[in-house]
Amino acid sequence: MMLMLRAIISFCALLMVAFNWQLSWALPSDAQATMYISAKSAQVDKLTGDSVYIGDVKVDRGTTHVTADKLTVHSVNGKAVLLTAYGHPGLLAHYQTQTDVNKPVLDAYALVMKYYPPQHVVELIGSAHVTQGHNQVDGPHLQYDLNNKVLVTVQDDTNAPAKTLFVIDPNELNSSGNSQ
Repeated sequence: MMLMLRAIISFCALLMVAFNWQLSWALPSDAQATMYISAKSAQVDKLTGDSVYIGDVKVDRGTTHVTADKLTVHSVNGKAVLLTAYGHPGLLAHYQTQTDVNKPVLDAYALVMKYYPPQHVVELIGSAHVTQGHNQVDGPHLQYDLNNKVLVTVQDDTNAPAKTLFVIDPNELNSSGNSQ
């Protein structure tokens, strides 16, 4: 549970960093770092605030990195309402960050990664996989509510049984005093 929390918060932090929102979860140095976005093509609509980056998309800022086939930002009245990173079965969307100088790098992968800023909800959809050190969460669809600190694992629409797997380093359980 702790790993998923860190992963979701870190993914939100990356998206906020990437699009210059105030962030409080990434390393402070990331907020001061230059941001680099590269893609084979990009469409940025200054009037709507909607942006689409397509093809070998890379976002780098400090210790935070995203790679995807496609990255979209949808805005309403100048406010981002949905940020989405897309991968494909051979190459999942990937998010990586250093959440704390004393912690291992966090990596998250999924077919689709979504962040809904107004609701403060993050979704990792399709082959979701999150690791930090020896901790890991795998599942078909992970949804995290940042405000209420609630993780929900969602069954996909297929009839295939799918489970979510949590692997938690016993040293972290012993040091935190919390098994969630």
